[in-house]
Amino acid sequence: MWPWQECRHDDHFRNYFQHADATLEIELGGTIRGNEYDVLVVDGNLTLDGNLNVLAIGGFEPQAGDIFDILDLDFESGTLSGTFSPVLLPDLPGMLGWGSSHLYSSGTLSVIPEPATLPLLALGMLLAWRRR
Repeated sequence: MWPWQECRHDDHFRNYFQHADATLEIELGGTIRGNEYDVLVVDGNLTLDGNLNVLAIGGFEPQAGDIFDILDLDFESGTLSGTFSPVLLPDLPGMLGWGSSHLYSSGTLSVIPEPATLPLLALGMLLAWRRR
């Protein structure tokens, strides 16, 4: 892929090398992999540098619990080296945030409640339980 190209649904590569001045653009338009959101599939070596720009398109708003498998690497036949810098993610509704801790191990991004909202969620559940 060239620095100005975007991933198109289910782009498949033997090896993928991204330079520091390049941007990988992933579009999220729903939750169906390869159909409603883009995925980069690499059978060999995946070398990352430069930007990752994830865009929500067509009015799609990711919800809590959504998981997007955007990088698919066969770890038996290939290796992953490097990281994206920066990772640009779309804004999320309400008190949601992006979980990117598995981006470089399983290739996934997830939508999670913001950590600051977890105590409020736990308190609400406790109060609801006590009312029973």
